[in-house]
Amino acid sequence: MFFDAPPPPPPIEQHVIVVTASALSSSKDAINQGVIVLNREAALLNSAGGGIGETLAGQAGVRATFFGPNASRPIIRGLGEDRIRLLSNGLQGIDASTISPDHAAAVDGLEAQSIEVLKGATALRFGSNAVGGVVNIVDGRLP
Repeated sequence: MFFDAPPPPPPIEQHVIVVTASALSSSKDAINQGVIVLNREAALLNSAGGGIGETLAGQAGVRATFFGPNASRPIIRGLGEDRIRLLSNGLQGIDASTISPDHAAAVDGLEAQSIEVLKGATALRFGSNAVGGVVNIVDGRLP
């Protein structure tokens, strides 16, 4: 028994479409960066007397844990604890709040000249455990 297969359909002619635009003057690398920078005045205004988590809690994609006064850490895009790296002037110090959430963070947002929040892939240059993000407190002190 032999069956005749139907003939293949004719090939579909596809046209090449080229799209160009210049509505934004920024490069694609600058647009994809998930960066928030707070100056001193904005940090003090947002602090409400709490820790670094409460200072940043009003920013887009950032919330805070709360385990008592001054014992709050940021939660960036749903990731917290050891998935968030807290830096002081670009350097990581010894921070017990990554091990146990009821400890206060070693960085203080009230003394900051600026606070930088890096979200997403931008933060991975600070290590693989910074997958949630990085909070860098810039206070001008020498390490």
